[in-house]
Amino acid sequence: MSTRALTDFTPAVLFLSTAAQAHGLLADGEPIRIQVQREAGHRLATENKLGIVKEFVEIGAEATSLRRRPTLRRMLTYLQQHPEIRVAIFPEPYRFSRNYVASQSMHQRLRKLGVDVISTGGEPPTPRDPKSLAALSAGGPAV
Repeated sequence: MSTRALTDFTPAVLFLSTAAQAHGLLADGEPIRIQVQREAGHRLATENKLGIVKEFVEIGAEATSLRRRPTLRRMLTYLQQHPEIRVAIFPEPYRFSRNYVASQSMHQRLRKLGVDVISTGGEPPTPRDPKSLAALSAGGPAV
């Protein structure tokens, strides 16, 4: 196998997240949900010829406001500093953002950085979700 074959991948980051802090912990103290998300993220990366260069693990933060999500903010800063990273893998769209408006705002931020978002499963928020409608009537995203 050539050295080039080992580096033929698109760089990606993996964002792992759970709002629950203490439900189902592994021996090392990590929530089982995080391990399940990690395995799914690595499978997706392999299927899409992506190389995960960094993981961001968020435990105990709800996907409601960027202000309340220091790990997500760190990931955005990292992506700004590493323009070679082209993809961000999220476990499910609702861990990205719980409402449509905030989700679209975050997608726009990532697109400006040249980063595509892929998810291991689930459906993204839609404009008809109750939380999305509340954000729209309040005048904007909760990010």
